[in-house]
Amino acid sequence: STEWENERLVSMIVMRDPLERFLAGGKCGVYHKSLLKDPTPLTQDLYWEYANSRCALNFAMRVLTAKNYERAGDTTGEEELEEAKVLLKRFTFVIDQACLTQSM
Repeated sequence: STEWENERLVSMIVMRDPLERFLAGGKCGVYHKSLLKDPTPLTQDLYWEYANSRCALNFAMRVLTAKNYERAGDTTGEEELEEAKVLLKRFTFVIDQACLTQSM
């Protein structure tokens, strides 16, 4: 099995601006095929539905904490924020996707 605390283990997580991630491709569920372009007056309602779906709720926090964000309005408490910080500190590298893209 993997020794996650081994000092020779290199780990990384790539983080992305939440708004950019939200508007980028790779939308989940029914939105994956129905939201192919930037929002328009014709698709505004569908984008609003997507914005309030589980797909868009606290994406990074769902990855970094044990909390299961299910509904619009679910908030991130101090406990979840601290849990995420502790996990992020364990990564060897935390990479900002915007900086990664600029450096290529």
